[in-house]
Amino acid sequence: QNLREFPDVAAFAFFCRRANINSLCSPSKQNLLAVGRGIVFHLAPSNVPINFAFSWLMGFVTGNLNIVRLPSKNYRQINIVLEAISRVSKKNKQGFIENRSLFIRYDKNSNATREISLISDIRMIWGGDAKISDVRRHPIPAKAYDIPFADRYSICALSSKEIAKSPDLQSLAKAFFNDTFLSDQNACTSPHLIFWVGEKAESLDARIRFWREVQKLLEKKSEIETSVGLDKLHTFCLQSDKFNVKRLEPKNSNNLWLVELIQLEKGIEEIRSHSGYFLEFFTEDLSDMGQVVNSKYQTLSYFGFNRSDLKNLILKLSLDGIDRVVKVGHAQEFSPQWDGYDLTEMLTRKIDIR
Repeated sequence: QNLREFPDVAAFAFFCRRANINSLCSPSKQNLLAVGRGIVFHLAPSNVPINFAFSWLMGFVTGNLNIVRLPSKNYRQINIVLEAISRVSKKNKQGFIENRSLFIRYDKNSNATREISLISDIRMIWGGDAKISDVRRHPIPAKAYDIPFADRYSICALSSKEIAKSPDLQSLAKAFFNDTFLSDQNACTSPHLIFWVGEKAESLDARIRFWREVQKLLEKKSEIETSVGLDKLHTFCLQSDKFNVKRLEPKNSNNLWLVELIQLEKGIEEIRSHSGYFLEFFTEDLSDMGQVVNSKYQTLSYFGFNRSDLKNLILKLSLDGIDRVVKVGHAQEFSPQWDGYDLTEMLTRKIDIR
């Protein structure tokens, strides 16, 4: 009943379907027995409500005991998922779920992070660079290790030619909307920089048609808070001071800020806003992204490009960033391959039996 209101919960529910769980638990390599590493301490981010559930699920299906620190903010999505886990747990008389799952909250001044770290085999640290540094102040056992999820920046590449030919821009706009506005651009997968690829005149026409459809979807959302509008203005001032940028239409609403980046420069990812703030760069060659992509770049979402061409381009550019390449509309779909890690491998211990 809650799925229409919370698409992120719906995505988690779809991820939990039997066929997908079975694929996560596929047979290990010959001679190797894969078992859980022990206790996994999950430190969820504060601004993405459903992240804790995906993190917990990966730890659970790989056979670990899981201690999950929930966000301090009481999102409704969290309670919906916890209630569902509780219902499923009660059906299992062996206590297989409840004996391997502990969901907790505690004050930031508590000593709990230190105490739990001392008994953890793995810490999954979500939330960015500052949080990772803070958690790493607390020691872990000698054989234990961290899986850190640092601050990341994502981009989107749109083919102007393919948009011009597309008979259904509404669907593309809806897919882009889901990638960005469902999380108010707080998710590391949400694009902040848009590459318009094609002849300039064609790109200008395509962007007008594209953003017009996005605006229609935004009109159904309530106007953003004044503080968010001020944050966007502040971000634009900071970018104007450091980079060659100019604000584009529309200028009559704080729901959507579109800012043209006149030239690509290092450090673009360091200054950004959220809730509908996008940099746009016009180019005839997507390989230009090699001028700015570094290890901070995570997801490249795309429309109108061939998958194999993108693969070859990334190999050619020898990028030290971009860990995921997905079609527009799939940026927030979780996968065991995340941030360049194979979580199934990292959360299991291999026993060699010959």
